[in-house]
Amino acid sequence: MWVTPAQPGVFFKTAGCIVTKKVRKAGFTVESPITSIYEFREKMRQIYARHSWGIGMLLKFVTAFLMLTTINQMAGYMTILVSLPVTIAIAVVCCVLPWGMITGIMCVLLLLHFMEVSFIVALVALVPMISMVLINLIFSPGCQSVVFFVPMLFFLKIPFLLPLVLGLLAPVSSLVPMLFGIMLYYLMNYVSSTAGVLADATEAAGMSARFIQLIDGLKNNRVFLIVAAAFIITLVLVYVIRRLSIDYAWAIAVAAGMVTNLVLVIFGVSSVSESDPSAMTAAFVIISSIVSGLIAFVLQFMVFAVDYKRTDFAQFEDDEYYYSVKAVPKVRIAEKEYDKINILEDDTGKDGGEQMS
Repeated sequence: MWVTPAQPGVFFKTAGCIVTKKVRKAGFTVESPITSIYEFREKMRQIYARHSWGIGMLLKFVTAFLMLTTINQMAGYMTILVSLPVTIAIAVVCCVLPWGMITGIMCVLLLLHFMEVSFIVALVALVPMISMVLINLIFSPGCQSVVFFVPMLFFLKIPFLLPLVLGLLAPVSSLVPMLFGIMLYYLMNYVSSTAGVLADATEAAGMSARFIQLIDGLKNNRVFLIVAAAFIITLVLVYVIRRLSIDYAWAIAVAAGMVTNLVLVIFGVSSVSESDPSAMTAAFVIISSIVSGLIAFVLQFMVFAVDYKRTDFAQFEDDEYYYSVKAVPKVRIAEKEYDKINILEDDTGKDGGEQMS
């Protein structure tokens, strides 16, 4: 039995089996036990590159649906907006809109829910929303949707993921919408626990008293202050570390942020009475922090995978400056190609090397 030397893409006939010849394109191949993981990462990136428009719409739909579900669960006072068909319809509309408009729709829907409770509640919510829009337009354009990611992640029981992700992928100014999101979440939480009292305000004096009550409810909420401080410190820490010129800066940033956030929140909430409706248990904080850290590590791997073993340093100069550059190559997996050679028996029963185009 013999096989005529093959050129790529050419098939041959001989005895009845299939021989596969592996061909690798030029490129850097990671020789490690986790090669298959890197290959999976590359496949996911290629799939996203080919279908980014459709995947983006799907992500917007899922995110909008979760945001709407969070609002309905925490502040679902307007019955017609809570129904599942309406929720799905709004999420479908959101999937073709930019993130800024999605945030605007969420703000309007939340205000409509609050209007069912009291005009004062809607007014108190409207003030931070307007402030949020104006401040975001100045300091952090493009990060408006972070405001509703905070309640959504609290609803999913992984709120500590947000400062880690923002520290890795967003500018440090993203702490502004994050802070407004924390404020909005605890406002929703407070309104849900005192809706009956707030709805009784009709006269001007009563409305004024309820307005002061809402403001005091946020100002005196120790959990709100603890979580806000912990999130801000964690975000800034992760942002600073991941920008350092050290090996594994992103992984170190995630680990440091996870531990810092865990310690700050644990020590903070330990001093809060368990009767406080916004209090967190130590078990919840620990489990949620660990899960959030693992998700952040996976995200870091998908977005920023580099090979520090092949780090190179270069120096050069021009007329005015000397430059010292640290170059860290990204991990790239060589794409595999396979040329199949069909080994079949010819009509005369003899082995042959007939080429098939």
